[in-house]
Amino acid sequence: CHGYFVDGKFDQMQKARPYSTFRTAFGDLCEMILARGDETTSMISNIIIRAVGRSVGSITSEIIPNLVKIIGPQPPDSTNLVGHEVQNRFNYVMRTFVSAISQPEHPVVIFLDDLQWADEASLNLMRTLVMKSSAMIVGSYREDEVSPDSFLGKLLRGEEAINVSQIRVQPLDKSAV
Repeated sequence: CHGYFVDGKFDQMQKARPYSTFRTAFGDLCEMILARGDETTSMISNIIIRAVGRSVGSITSEIIPNLVKIIGPQPPDSTNLVGHEVQNRFNYVMRTFVSAISQPEHPVVIFLDDLQWADEASLNLMRTLVMKSSAMIVGSYREDEVSPDSFLGKLLRGEEAINVSQIRVQPLDKSAV
């Protein structure tokens, strides 16, 4: 199996930049695809374009600039959407992009570190990917830094319609290190 493992780390100081962790992780994913050679890159390019369409490919390449190296420049999205429609379209395009790449012959695993510092937009995207893409999402967070009333707290408790399996890791004592 020739899968892809990408990771991203949320930064307490980057909360004002939504999706920055996904931009990094998906940028790395694009570089991994490119490293597999022209034949693989061309095949995945065709899969992505068929899945998300040419005009909405521009939405994906805005958040993942490296994607242009795979699918080429895309025409701007000419759909006039407002409010929640814009967010719904974005989530649809991103989950379709991830599902197009994550196939049984090359699955995608996305590790997201320090979820307690994630912005709400990124957590919403993570929720969408967990619920509706074929990628495996693994996240870590510091339990003592997550408020029960925060969006992440609600996700972890299942109040936001997400299926989460949790593994609690206790702090290591000095003898374990």
